[in-house]
Amino acid sequence: TGQAGSWREQCGMEGGAPDATKPAGPTVFLIGNSITRHHFFALTHGTEDRSAQKNQCGAGGGQRGKRPNQGSCYGVCSCAMVVNGTLFVFAWQQRVFDGESAAVLNGTAPLIPSAATGPISVRPNDIVVINVGLDDVSHGDGWREAARSQAPLLAQSIAAARARGVRVIFRTTSPVCTETDMWGFTPSALNQAVEETNRIISDALQAGGVPVADVTKIMRRVQFPPGETSVLKSEAVENCDDPKRDRKFGDWCDCRGYLDKVHPKTVLATPTINSLVGQACGRR
Repeated sequence: TGQAGSWREQCGMEGGAPDATKPAGPTVFLIGNSITRHHFFALTHGTEDRSAQKNQCGAGGGQRGKRPNQGSCYGVCSCAMVVNGTLFVFAWQQRVFDGESAAVLNGTAPLIPSAATGPISVRPNDIVVINVGLDDVSHGDGWREAARSQAPLLAQSIAAARARGVRVIFRTTSPVCTETDMWGFTPSALNQAVEETNRIISDALQAGGVPVADVTKIMRRVQFPPGETSVLKSEAVENCDDPKRDRKFGDWCDCRGYLDKVHPKTVLATPTINSLVGQACGRR
């Protein structure tokens, strides 16, 4: 279920660094939207408070990754943290394909989270977990064509990074947990759109030899503490651990461990991102 530290063993980083305040070894990059930002804070043992996260690492939507009252980012908006001798970096990407983010991934443009951190480049042997797709769905019309046209470009970019030794895995988008209409979709239509965009992007990536992790399968293996509830209220509590259950995407059981309609609590985000980073190291 993604025990703490297991990804370090899979990535050959269990020894840590002599000085825990100075980074050594591979850098771990998480690229995506505010859900990925929650994964970043879970991986670095940080806060799950969204306002605090935005102050440190920026907000999505129209802010495009900027922190409150921040001017222009230094290129792609990002933030960084050193924990136990490992440098962790979160970078924003809100479209399926983004040329600036592709340049970062391929080492031709560094990230500069702040003037204090200086430039940080993606190097061979670094670890990258990337997710895109939901922001295009949230914009309504055009999400399907965006996925179809941009996914092959994303696949080329990730394949090029992997060819130079970067350990990259794509994470699918997790279910949206809503009982009311959202972004112009009914709840069922919204999750059908999420599933379809996952499928379009995943097919293009796998055709290009890029590994894809089905995040819903990972989330369904998480062992929650007794009494962990779902953000969905209308369904009766069921035996979520019964493997014979006929689940639909985004049902009551899938929506345990959510803070709100889209963002995971630490109790869900931590084992999820631990598993994803470990898979990135294990799937060359």
